[in-house]
Amino acid sequence: MVIPEHTMAQKVEDINRYHVDIFLLGDDYAEAFLKMPEYEQIKDICKVVFLPRTPNISTTLLKEKL
Repeated sequence: MVIPEHTMAQKVEDINRYHVDIFLLGDDYAEAFLKMPEYEQIKDICKVVFLPRTPNISTTLLKEKL
């Protein structure tokens, strides 16, 4: 399931609401996310996985093209 995100606080709510087993983020967020209160709230609830960036692909550019 892919859950559109509108706020950082939504992460914790959605993980609890949908009983998420694995939470994925891009590895460019790894250092910052591990220091956030949201990580502390979910680290014992689900597995957090950081995916490597895809070379030459930009989410920002993809959104602009849509």
